[in-house]
Amino acid sequence: MVALRPLKPLKPLQPLTSKATPAKTNAMRLAVLAKQPQPNVAPQPVPHTLIAAYTAQLEVIADRSYRIADSTVIAAVRRQQLLAESWEAKQKSDADEPDPDEMQPGQRAAYQNKQHTPAQKRQLTLPFAIETAIAAMDRRMGEYALTIPIAEIVTKQGVRIEANAAAVNVRMLNSIGLQAIEPQSAIATARNAWVKENAALIRSQPAEVAQRIGAKVQEMVERGSRWETIAKELEAEHGIATNRAKLIARDQTSKYNGALNQAYQQEAGITHYQWRGAMDARERPTHVALQGLVFAWTDPPPVGHPGEDYACRCVGSPVVSATLIQNSTSVTSEQLAAKVQALGPQVKGGKPV
Repeated sequence: MVALRPLKPLKPLQPLTSKATPAKTNAMRLAVLAKQPQPNVAPQPVPHTLIAAYTAQLEVIADRSYRIADSTVIAAVRRQQLLAESWEAKQKSDADEPDPDEMQPGQRAAYQNKQHTPAQKRQLTLPFAIETAIAAMDRRMGEYALTIPIAEIVTKQGVRIEANAAAVNVRMLNSIGLQAIEPQSAIATARNAWVKENAALIRSQPAEVAQRIGAKVQEMVERGSRWETIAKELEAEHGIATNRAKLIARDQTSKYNGALNQAYQQEAGITHYQWRGAMDARERPTHVALQGLVFAWTDPPPVGHPGEDYACRCVGSPVVSATLIQNSTSVTSEQLAAKVQALGPQVKGGKPV
């Protein structure tokens, strides 16, 4: 009987999944995608909920700043108006023009509520009570700025934006067969720049309110405006302060979202994007002119990449088609201005008609 030789053990089957890194997988996949039609994929603009969350925090700062101004300068202006009204009632029968150099505070307040010649207007100065109130406002605004929890505000908002950008880019890249790679160094760079800029913006809010109110009082007094007119103008500053907070929230959230989208796309190997705007009544003519054009991430248009321009709501749709990449363009400021002018009546308030 012949002895059988033992069978050699079978080699284990190789796993079907590739051991290539995500970057190598993306590079191979991009070579295939370049020969196929461009997929209709675009990252979504930043959600309104993110903007609303940041706006709410900045509006609290703006509201507190205005209340400081209201309790100092605006209150002082109203007191000056009461002094002026009281003095005017006593002087109705006096036809002589008073000498400003000999006036008491109440008399000066009354005098500055009268019509003046241009020469007289140039000689008007702030009453001592108003100067004191402006100094108190500046001091209290500075003290308040030091109490704002800037690190907490910026950190929470940054985490929200990063989470949203990560989710959007994972869906976007997976939908075209690419793997989302988290670009740690690029995100860290974008985060550091965003945190630094937002900390400066938040801290400057009280100072901006104080500067606007102080300058407006000075300007209107020099024009010879009546105190009740000055008070009404200052009351409108609350709306200006809150609107400024809303603009900061929209602008900064969009900027950071755009920077993160760029970082994810470049890390995944995407070198170009197609400009896509909201194309509604608020769209700027320059952004309408860029609609549909393809740019390299290394060569932005004059207004910057999507999200970089002030309160920009546009997004960069990733381009993987070799044909579109070959047709990418580089636009100068002069060319963009000419393109906007060529649109002419086609654009009304940024919206094609």
